[in-house]
Amino acid sequence: MYPYINIFGVPFSSYTFTAGIGFFAMWLVAWLATRKRDDIDQNHVPHIAVTAMAGLIIGAHILFGIVGTRILIHAIQDNFSQIHSFIELMIFFGNLFGGMVFYGGLFGAILGAYIYLKYVGLPFKPYFDAMAFCIPLFHGFARIGCFLGGCCYGVECKYGFVYHNSLDEAANGVSRFPVQLLESGLEFTLFAVILLLYVKRKLSGKLMYVYLLSYAVIRFFDEFLRGDKVRGFVGPLSTSQFISVLMFVTVIIILIVKESKKSKNLPQAAPVSQAVPVPQAVPVPQAVPVPQAVPAAEEVPAPEEVPAPEEVPAPEEVPAAEEVPAPEEVPAAEEVPAAEEAPSPEEASAAEEAPAAEEAPAPEE
Repeated sequence: MYPYINIFGVPFSSYTFTAGIGFFAMWLVAWLATRKRDDIDQNHVPHIAVTAMAGLIIGAHILFGIVGTRILIHAIQDNFSQIHSFIELMIFFGNLFGGMVFYGGLFGAILGAYIYLKYVGLPFKPYFDAMAFCIPLFHGFARIGCFLGGCCYGVECKYGFVYHNSLDEAANGVSRFPVQLLESGLEFTLFAVILLLYVKRKLSGKLMYVYLLSYAVIRFFDEFLRGDKVRGFVGPLSTSQFISVLMFVTVIIILIVKESKKSKNLPQAAPVSQAVPVPQAVPVPQAVPVPQAVPAAEEVPAPEEVPAPEEVPAPEEVPAAEEVPAPEEVPAAEEVPAAEEAPSPEEASAAEEAPAAEEAPAPEE
């Protein structure tokens, strides 16, 4: 395809060019996605990106050399005696570790970010959540560079692409399945999903686990579509498949241990002896309309102060009435003698002729 791209007359590796675009896109998206987060300090985002990229480059080259251990041993036995200077030694190890393995870069990037966060004293979870969508974005662009350069090529396929000037001569002249583009599309899809979870604040503190589990599955299956032999094997599995299985199992164990610790720390609920029926919801009474405010009555002016009445002079003291002398005691009436026995008729007739007795005088007052 196009292993090199000329920019202003200067040739650049296609992989380096696309990886550079991926790095810039990763940094830009990370800055935009975290600028409104209160758990991310924007001043540290560029520093974390640089340290993570440095770890990625170093780790990818180291793992490439480890994967080619057998080649390293044979190269040292056959060619080490022919090295006569320090420059020749650097060229020898440069060719030996010149390639990169993504899993080495992944672990190196995580380690580089971890060291920086540990040194500065920042929390790990918020920043690793942001890294979880940055890594697949960068890797998606890098896989396009692999396709243009002709490395990490796929198996022979009738409906594939034919390389004529690939960096790996074994890929040339044969129609091959574009496994690099397939993985690139899956990486961009994974980036979009994790970014959406991050924006929605879902699974906070666990997004790196989501990425590791997802990529382990993607890489395990697309390795069956790879046609390059240089990536190494561990038994029937390729090196990347073996690492994918190991990483997947490790992440699952970590999650199980974390959840078990949380369940132990939670207070146990008291056993319920008998189920208590849930009371039915009481209907909420309708809101009583608030009466309109009554306008305040006009202020009545205070009555004028009534002048106090003039003091009425006390009436002169009335002289006491003269004492009336008590009446003299009335002498008791004289006892009237009892009437004599009635006379006979003859005596009565004689008495009629006699004059009536004189009336007794009334007592004086």
